[in-house]
Amino acid sequence: MLRINIKYKNKLRTVSFEDIEELNQYLFYKCACDYSHDLVKNIWNLNLGKSISVGDYRFSIQSKRRTGDKIVNNYLIGEQL
Repeated sequence: MLRINIKYKNKLRTVSFEDIEELNQYLFYKCACDYSHDLVKNIWNLNLGKSISVGDYRFSIQSKRRTGDKIVNNYLIGEQL
């Protein structure tokens, strides 16, 4: 899981992605930036504290770990069945 900060015109949004394909779809459909597969790979491989700017967008990594207490099918992820 990757949490990415997306800043656009001084508005910050944090979005979580399970895999690179989910990020790819988000950028293709929801961001009006100069989209490319290389951009998706570069964002996915960013280190904490680094950012990429494309037009009015700035992408940075908030976290590269699983979010806590995410519930799927009435079970907490990581909970013993």
